[in-house]
Amino acid sequence: MSVALRAVDLTRARVVGSLRGSIHAAVRTAVFILKMTPLRRNPIDRLTEQPLIEAFTYSTDAGRGEAQLYRPRSSGPHPAVVVALGILPVDYTHPMVASLGEGLARAGFAALLLWSPTMRDLRLDPRPVRELASAYEALIAQPFADATRSGLLGVCVGASYALIAAADRRIRDRVRFVFAYAAYSSIWTLAVDIASASRTLGLTREPWDVDPLTWKTYVRSVTDWLAPEEARRLREAFEDRIAWNATKTVIVHSPPKARLDPSELSDDAAAVLRLLRAGADDVDAALRALPPRAKALLTAMSPLTYVADITAPRIMLLHDRYDHVIPVGESRRLWDAVSGRPGATYAELGLRHLRMPNGLSPVRVVRELGKAYLAWYPLFRETAAGLRRP
Repeated sequence: MSVALRAVDLTRARVVGSLRGSIHAAVRTAVFILKMTPLRRNPIDRLTEQPLIEAFTYSTDAGRGEAQLYRPRSSGPHPAVVVALGILPVDYTHPMVASLGEGLARAGFAALLLWSPTMRDLRLDPRPVRELASAYEALIAQPFADATRSGLLGVCVGASYALIAAADRRIRDRVRFVFAYAAYSSIWTLAVDIASASRTLGLTREPWDVDPLTWKTYVRSVTDWLAPEEARRLREAFEDRIAWNATKTVIVHSPPKARLDPSELSDDAAAVLRLLRAGADDVDAALRALPPRAKALLTAMSPLTYVADITAPRIMLLHDRYDHVIPVGESRRLWDAVSGRPGATYAELGLRHLRMPNGLSPVRVVRELGKAYLAWYPLFRETAAGLRRP
């Protein structure tokens, strides 16, 4: 009888512990979501403690890395997260970035917000992935961090880099979760989306209005391996071919600013010129014609290359159906690759990444906030204190 009673008591304790963890996670999720809403007088600021905000340095292959740390004032240990901000037209002082850091810290995370110099310059290369892994190693080594409840989070390009970093041999067995918001799955497929001004949705393609930020980043990235003078000529000719009008309400397409003759360029630069001129009919051929080094870089910057090496128990994908910066089909491709895994989730919102649609009704706002809450909840449940780990 005593054995049976002990079993009952143990079961009851587990149920109570699980219930407490769920309630704790629900509250933390609500704190984060409400902090991320653009309210002038946010009630979360009054109901939760102002986090500590401090500079954080760490060692990288290239020297010293710098980031911004937001963390609760209590000693912890807290779940820690390295946040890869990606390519955004803002910096650490922007209210949107500050709200993200504060929201995570007020919800209990030690959040390290990280930008790399290349992404600040609107260029994609593999180096920031190594920086992410180094920053993660340094963060979970801190006394206020709980390495068993920590992971990576990324936004836009940073989301793709977070997925790649989660596969890094130095940290992959110590990453509990990776949360990717608006990631691209592959530079190869993203290049097709950009050149064709369309996105894949299931078995069909539909028009997609390429964001000027996406276009400029694309131009700078595919010219980055060229000699500086040739890269400069191609960027000056093509960077502003897709741009906002004066009021930033309409995207305007213009011809290249200069007529470049492929015969006057190196073979590598001529191949990139062909790619920048490509449309839907010839982008695949232009990609295949790139030099081997360029194709290797495209593959190295594509999360689908590394999905099989991600061992994190929880992979969470989130995208906005109307995203102009990264088309939603990119996250759908990632979901196709991870959907069979235990702990993998995917959600889509109906707002706009960085821009709200006109005529947004209160009912739709509430509905989308509810969807956002359900998409973020698994992150807070996964990092709840006392949760049993396999």
